[in-house]
Amino acid sequence: TIQELTKDEYNRYELALATAKCARLITNEYVRQREAAEKAATGNKETDRNLVNMITKEYRDEKAVKNAINKIHAGEYKIVREEIVEEEETAEVEEAEDVDKSPEITEAPEDETPAEEIPEEEPKIPEKKSYIRDINKSDVAEENPTEGRGEHIITIDRTRVKDKEIPEGRLIDTVFEAVELFTFAVLIIMLLLSFVFRHTTVSGPSMLPTFNDGDRLITSNLFYQPKRGDVVVFDDRSNEAYDDTPIIKRIVGLEGDVVKIEGGIIMVKENGEDEFKIVNYVEGMDIPLRDMEEVTVGKGEMFVMGDNVNNSLDSTDRDENDPTRNVGNIKTDSIIGKVILRFYTVETVFSEETQEWVTKGRIVFDTKFTLE
Repeated sequence: TIQELTKDEYNRYELALATAKCARLITNEYVRQREAAEKAATGNKETDRNLVNMITKEYRDEKAVKNAINKIHAGEYKIVREEIVEEEETAEVEEAEDVDKSPEITEAPEDETPAEEIPEEEPKIPEKKSYIRDINKSDVAEENPTEGRGEHIITIDRTRVKDKEIPEGRLIDTVFEAVELFTFAVLIIMLLLSFVFRHTTVSGPSMLPTFNDGDRLITSNLFYQPKRGDVVVFDDRSNEAYDDTPIIKRIVGLEGDVVKIEGGIIMVKENGEDEFKIVNYVEGMDIPLRDMEEVTVGKGEMFVMGDNVNNSLDSTDRDENDPTRNVGNIKTDSIIGKVILRFYTVETVFSEETQEWVTKGRIVFDTKFTLE
């Protein structure tokens, strides 16, 4: 975890910067070992070692960043915070560059006798300023002078880290962004509910047993084409039998169909067909108590009925002497949408505790409103 790596002394930005520097050092070490392995393998016919096996396993098999994190966790790399003042930044960079200009050590030519080896003393870790570079120009440091010689020091430019912390006023910006996002979401929902999806509450018993009084539904008119058997919500203002409230019914016949009720049986002869078919969209649907002569559905019209046939004001009502009972066919362009979901239903159940019939509502997810 970040706490284990930083020991609660550094933040995540400082840890990320230190890890990047460590990874660079590890990558440089891998390159150095590979070059050394290639040089050792060149012209040496006696060795049968694979070139890859001549590189230290941790540098060869592990990813640089993963290796860096493991080394920081194990304490092989020590993170040191370096406060850098912007006014002194140029001077420190120049000082670091001066240190980097130390004489290079070159190998003696093969034909010359190498100088007598002098025991190498354990080098002292130079002061941090001697190898700090301007990380405002580069987030990756040069090779660490102490690499391979004991403890590794990874310095952190505290000034750079502070720049990455949350600036003043960011909280206000975040609040404005959240309000903007919320407003946009509400606007999208309103548009969807206005033009694509609509909420409808069933009023009355005309659609029993499919829908109860008080059921809440979602309708949609997106790419909708009327089909026989669909339950739709419509608002035909030209029909005097209905007031200005939306009505929910089931489509029984479409343009060109012939509908009749005979002996309590609803029959439809679909447009282009020669024979009538018996209609039974819902199990438990009421048997009509009155017959109806053949009715042809006109152009741009539909024949609708409630599932509770005998208690529904629908297309079977054709009393020309009473406008309030003269529904007839309904215009298809008055459809608001097809019922696609019932998410809440109201049921009347018998309570064993009170020994009375009580009405209860519950959340449901119904999408099927016809028989197979």
